[in-house]
Amino acid sequence: MPEATFIVQLDDFHGFLVKERYPSSLTLNEKILNLIFYEHQKDKKEDLSYSNVEGMKIAAYHSLQYPRWMVCSILSAEEDFNLLRAELAGSGRLILALLQLIRTHSLWKRY
Repeated sequence: MPEATFIVQLDDFHGFLVKERYPSSLTLNEKILNLIFYEHQKDKKEDLSYSNVEGMKIAAYHSLQYPRWMVCSILSAEEDFNLLRAELAGSGRLILALLQLIRTHSLWKRY
């Protein structure tokens, strides 16, 4: 199970917006978010990517169906990205679909 999960939106005016994070004490900086986003922009496809940024093992899911959104998970030192690949992609898909449903039906005003 990932140590942390966060949802990021790329906004034209504000840059990267971390919409949700668990645990709430998680702190991220612009450099980390830029490096994660850059990995997805290289391929321009729906994918789960892996980055090792500032000592953190980060898996990030991006979908063409939900442009400008990413679901990212920070893995513990013991976790193997390749063994968790299917689960991380599935949870990323689910989180983005639920977020879209919430936004579509105006259930959550801040999105």
